[in-house]
Amino acid sequence: MKLGIFGDSFADPIDFNASDNFAWPVLLSKEYNFSKKDCYARKGTSHWWSHEQFLKNYKKYDTIIFVHTSAMRWPYLPDDETGRHWMVGEFGEIEGLVSPLLRQINPHYMNIFSEKLLNFISQNIYRSVNEICRDHGIQLINVMPFETEHAVEDFGYPVLTGLTKISLDERVVMHGTRYTIVEALEMVGDIREYSRYCHLNKTNNLTLFKLVNDLINNKKTGVIDLTAQDCWTTENDYLNAYYTTKLKEQADV
Repeated sequence: MKLGIFGDSFADPIDFNASDNFAWPVLLSKEYNFSKKDCYARKGTSHWWSHEQFLKNYKKYDTIIFVHTSAMRWPYLPDDETGRHWMVGEFGEIEGLVSPLLRQINPHYMNIFSEKLLNFISQNIYRSVNEICRDHGIQLINVMPFETEHAVEDFGYPVLTGLTKISLDERVVMHGTRYTIVEALEMVGDIREYSRYCHLNKTNNLTLFKLVNDLINNKKTGVIDLTAQDCWTTENDYLNAYYTTKLKEQADV
C-alpha cells in the first residue's frame, strides 16, 4: 500500500522528522509506506490549494486521506502567500502574521467571495476528489474537520466529521485552573499554537491514528461523527506541562 495525505493544519505534522512528533500522520508513517514527501498537507491553506496538490500527485497512491478544510478561506493566493489562506476577517489583522498583500485585500474579502460561491467551490472539490479516487480504484478517507454548508455526498467512502469540536474541547490545566487553548495562548503571549500537532493533544492524536488505521484496514463507508465516539480526552499531561513551563519562564524574565 502507498499512502498519500492532503489537507490543511489538521494533517500537517509541521516538523515531520522530529523525534518527539506525535502527529497522527507521523504515527501512520510507522505502519505504512508513507514519509514526509507523501504528506502534502500544509497549515493555513485553502481547499483549492489542497485540491491542486491532489491533482498533481494522486496517481502515485492507492490510498489517500484528504482533509477538506473550511470553505471560508481565500481560495487562491500567490505562491509566496501559501499558508495565509485562512487569514480572512479578524484573522487577517493579526500583527506578526499578516502580509502587506493580505492587509490590503482583507477588507474586501466578503465583497469578492459570497458564502454561496465559496461553498460551491468546496462542494465541487469534494466531488472531484471522490470521483477521481472512485474512477481510479483508490481507497479514500475523507476528513471534514469544519462544519460545512455544502452537501456530503455518498461516494462509498468514509467521511470523518467533528474534529474541530474535539480540538476546541481540549483544555489546559495550570495551577488547578482549566483554560481553553485560546486562553492559554493569550496567557503565554503566543500568536500561533506550537503545543499541539494537528490541533490535537498527544492522546487524541493517538486515538485519531487508531481510528484512521482501522478505516484503512476495514474499508468502512458513510459519515462517521467523531464526537459520538467515547474515546477522546479533554486533558493531557504533556499539554499541561508545556503551558505551565511557558508561564513560569515568563514570570522568571
